[in-house]
Amino acid sequence: MARIASSPEVEAFFGACLPVLQAGMGGVAQPELAAAVCEAGAFGMIGLYRHTLDEIGALLARTAQLTRARFGVNLVPFVLDADALLERLAFLADRPERPVVTFFGLPDAPVLRALPAGMEYGVQGG
Repeated sequence: MARIASSPEVEAFFGACLPVLQAGMGGVAQPELAAAVCEAGAFGMIGLYRHTLDEIGALLARTAQLTRARFGVNLVPFVLDADALLERLAFLADRPERPVVTFFGLPDAPVLRALPAGMEYGVQGG
């Protein structure tokens, strides 16, 4: 069987030895799936559709209990207004887990300009 090789850059940024990123698919991308993906050597994501800050905190904590690997979260700009996105980004920036943030769709320019310093983020396409 062929071996899938990663690169030093992928391993350094994502902490994943496999160049595979799980999509942050709303209802199914929960802590158990994200942690299992991380434990398999890839990069797991939690889908944060319309979760409250309390729910987000619980999801992050649960994922961190299940894996020591780095993981990400996915926000969906077309279901949250700019203020809600900014509130969640500020909350995520202050978390000890420091997840990589992806957006399913490109957020509006004011959100991109207001990303917290040092936050690592990207846009997921589908």
